[in-house]
Amino acid sequence: IAMILLWVLLQPRASGLRRRTAVLLLVLIAVVVVSASSFQERFAQDPGGGSRGHLTTVAVKSIRMRPVTGTGPNAYVTVVGRTDELTATGVPVHNVFLLTAGELGVPGAALLWLPFVAMWIGAWRRRREAGRAGACARACLSLLPLTIAIGWTGWGLLETSVFIFFCYICGYLWGNITQGAADRDALWREEVTAA
Repeated sequence: IAMILLWVLLQPRASGLRRRTAVLLLVLIAVVVVSASSFQERFAQDPGGGSRGHLTTVAVKSIRMRPVTGTGPNAYVTVVGRTDELTATGVPVHNVFLLTAGELGVPGAALLWLPFVAMWIGAWRRRREAGRAGACARACLSLLPLTIAIGWTGWGLLETSVFIFFCYICGYLWGNITQGAADRDALWREEVTAA
């Protein structure tokens, strides 16, 4: 919902897409209201977030022990599990940013996330442009709160297939944001008109 709401807010004022997206947002809100009972049930089962606080404390301790090298890629559970029972069961920290710092070290995590940060900065600069570059910049910016929310509350974003797909989407958006050639914008207008 946050992604679609941000997408709507970033649309040019004269865009008919803005109205259509607002209708889609209302439909999504209705779906959330209908499924609210399942969300309430989930939070009632685990109102304090369960073991997330413990896992975060363990991750911060691990990062402090190995701030430059980390545990190595895909070795967090094995290495940290030697000193933490819960992690040994296969449960890593539920924060993708701490997990990457834990596995790759702080410099490695910074290098991993730097291209994404650069992409969002570039998207912010081109968000008001017309054509494909502007549309992809707005879509890219709409992806930011979703990425932060999912990354902050879980580790699933780093799962192999999910991370590859995430990189593919970001690469596609970044390619279109930086392309900016007139023939690509003309093709984009034709595609939108045809749709």
